[in-house]
Amino acid sequence: MPKYYVLSGFISEVIDAESPMGACVKVVQKYENDEHKIQHLMDFAVSERGLWHDDFDPESDGFVDLVSVLESAGWNLE
Repeated sequence: MPKYYVLSGFISEVIDAESPMGACVKVVQKYENDEHKIQHLMDFAVSERGLWHDDFDPESDGFVDLVSVLESAGWNLE
């Protein structure tokens, strides 16, 4: 299983997952009871090579939309 580096708001995690979306969903599930971290979520930056806030490379890293991640995690956003 690939390892993904995931950044969003105050969250910076290394997660084993099948896909970038799967890694983001795992991060949301891990922190869903931490109001401080959840309230500052933004779109997710995801990389398999390592990642920090000032180290984003658009050719090898990607973004995952916050709304898509929350819906995939089972959140009802209506």
